[in-house]
Amino acid sequence: MAGDTLVRHFFRSFGYVFWQTKSIYGVLFGVVVAGGFVVGRAENLPFGDGFYFAMITGLTIGYGDIAPVTAVGRLVAIGLGVVGIIVTGMIVATAVHALRDAVEVTRITEE
Repeated sequence: MAGDTLVRHFFRSFGYVFWQTKSIYGVLFGVVVAGGFVVGRAENLPFGDGFYFAMITGLTIGYGDIAPVTAVGRLVAIGLGVVGIIVTGMIVATAVHALRDAVEVTRITEE
């Protein structure tokens, strides 16, 4: 069952790398929450709507149901988009690192 071993090693390695970088992910998530608060205040939205906007923008989905109209809201939205790209890149880098480690460990184990 080499595939089962590979998957198990992948998730173990992914969890380990994610745990090692948890403070970076935490800061980035904090920036998204703060951005949601700022957009909510600038656009006169409830916190829930501001947070929703920040998450949708940070995840680079952008449904368009909430769109900022003030200059502050638009600047924060741009920043949230940049933070979203950084988070996406970090998750992809973590997954690639975990896959490389899992393949290496599985290859060594099979030899």
